[in-house]
Amino acid sequence: LKLKKNNNIYAVDLNSEMLKYSEKRHKNKNVTFIKANAEKLPFNNNSIDKYIISFCLRNVTDIDNALKESYRILKPGGVFYCLEFSSPESSIIKQLYNQYKKNIIPWIGSKVAKNKEAYKYLEESIDQFPNQKKLISFLNKTGFMNSYYLNIFNGIVAIHIAYKF
Repeated sequence: LKLKKNNNIYAVDLNSEMLKYSEKRHKNKNVTFIKANAEKLPFNNNSIDKYIISFCLRNVTDIDNALKESYRILKPGGVFYCLEFSSPESSIIKQLYNQYKKNIIPWIGSKVAKNKEAYKYLEESIDQFPNQKKLISFLNKTGFMNSYYLNIFNGIVAIHIAYKF
């Protein structure tokens, strides 16, 4: 993929329908929409300033490979950001959240989206995703430095930030 000088933002998704929807909603001339897998990105080494992945990393087949790809395409000094469901720190909130994921989310899926199984998958993917500290260790193993996370809603969601030097 040849990067355009005037183009600042690349929106990448594996799902064509999501890309079409995004293109319709965001008619910004500075955004290029690209169908690609996070595990094999069509960018040159050291070519991107910031890599932002949001509610996607838990859905890739090979997290280690996706992290290696993000590291590969980031320029030295580049920043990695990941917004993802995570693990609450408080045991009380964790118990309540687990009940919510197990009972309420699938029920909402069956009533609103008419797709209980997709929302059951959401619960399973959240439960299988590495917690905040484990994801930090994956980032560090990949080569990122100064990695840290910010918890939102006691850790139900977390933002991981890491740097390539």
